[in-house]
Amino acid sequence: MNYTLNSNTSLQVTGFLGLRHEQTRNLQLIERIFQS
Repeated sequence: MNYTLNSNTSLQVTGFLGLRHEQTRNLQLIERIFQS
């Protein structure tokens, strides 16, 4: 993996990782609701 990214690409990567984090948190909430 080449980590010499320009600022625009690194912003996109950060946004993508943030989106993945949000999806994971939402899935955990949904699982908790179904288990209760």
